[in-house]
Amino acid sequence: MAAHEASSQTRHVKNQTTPESAPAPLTPAWLRYHFDPLPFPARTSALARYARTLAPAAYDSLHHALDAGTPDERHAALFLAVARRDLTTVADALTDPLLRRRALAAAIRLPIADEALEQLALSPVGAARHETYRVLRHSRRSALAARLLPAVHQQYGARDAALLLPACPAETVADWLPRLDPPSGVLHTLARTAPRAVAGLLVSRSQGTSRHRRCATGGHRAVASLAARRDRDAALLLLDQTPDLVSGPAARHLLRWPDRVLEILRDAPPGEDGSPRELSLPPGPLPPSVRRALRALPPEDLVDLARRCPPTRVGTGRSRRVEVAPDGLLALLPAPERDRLVSERTARSRAVRGVPLPTLAALAAADRAPGGPVGGALVAPGLDGVPPRPRAAARARRTVAPCPRRRPSRTPACPGLARAPRLRRTRRRSG
Repeated sequence: MAAHEASSQTRHVKNQTTPESAPAPLTPAWLRYHFDPLPFPARTSALARYARTLAPAAYDSLHHALDAGTPDERHAALFLAVARRDLTTVADALTDPLLRRRALAAAIRLPIADEALEQLALSPVGAARHETYRVLRHSRRSALAARLLPAVHQQYGARDAALLLPACPAETVADWLPRLDPPSGVLHTLARTAPRAVAGLLVSRSQGTSRHRRCATGGHRAVASLAARRDRDAALLLLDQTPDLVSGPAARHLLRWPDRVLEILRDAPPGEDGSPRELSLPPGPLPPSVRRALRALPPEDLVDLARRCPPTRVGTGRSRRVEVAPDGLLALLPAPERDRLVSERTARSRAVRGVPLPTLAALAAADRAPGGPVGGALVAPGLDGVPPRPRAAARARRTVAPCPRRRPSRTPACPGLARAPRLRRTRRRSG
């Protein structure tokens, strides 16, 4: 035992007295020796500074040694090339399956030659083509994408051409979008870059058969809302041709041009029941830009717009908890016009439940009271000589006088449980 401890101490002293030999410079081992002990952010920045300070001959020697090593060493060689902006080396890495993804990521920031990206965009490998399409879009090489679109459509079909469309300019998208059938993800991207072309596509789809129109209305409402918020002409086109697609924030955004909205609503043909076209608005306060545009309207036009823009109804969930926000457009009207408009909506509904809650929330507290001008109109149908309907009367009785809660029964559900003896819990005595 003592001999073993003495030998271990001897080896420990020998390791301390004999220094490690440093690797040769400009080799992968030398890089690992100097840069691996650093944390990752400091290591990458230090390695980039070291790559920029190398002489051309030293860089060529180190890059050649790293490129002939392991996959990690080859990635380090590509990192040195990116840090030194060695465009030829980065372009050659685009054809390497191991280095392609990192080289494409670097091509977004570096001015790589169009020939290298064009060759990769027409590659027979589908994954390489699709990654190149994303690089063309993020690097804003729209002219190159527009030039490649006919060749991609001819060689690989409409699906690949649709994936390349987000990288193209808006004029090319407007020309090619009707020929292709892009998926919903591509439409969401195009709604940001070419909203007018997307609005035209949605209008053409809504004018098809009833089944196609129903699918377009249900599946593209989010795309239409995004396109309407990005461009004014797209929003007005959707409101004029496909009003079912305009809802929520897009409808509120349209009120930034209230004169055009009112003109479209007035010129639109009435519905099947003879009612004029309406634009449902989400309840809540309006943005400052919308309020400024609405206050610039003449008073009679503002009243007509508020009449044609009712609030959406508030739904209740399982908890029956409702958060009501007042109608922002109705709150801008003067008090007499607001009360008259609420009275018109109340007269059209057969019960108080038919009046949207945001409409009632826009009134003053004195007007909502039973003795107020509008509150009296709300309860008047139940106070005149017309008897209420049986179901309405029963519902009112349940609402006014709810049934008392029944006390829980002590009778067991199963008669056999009543004869079962109760087990007495005994405490175990400690020995």
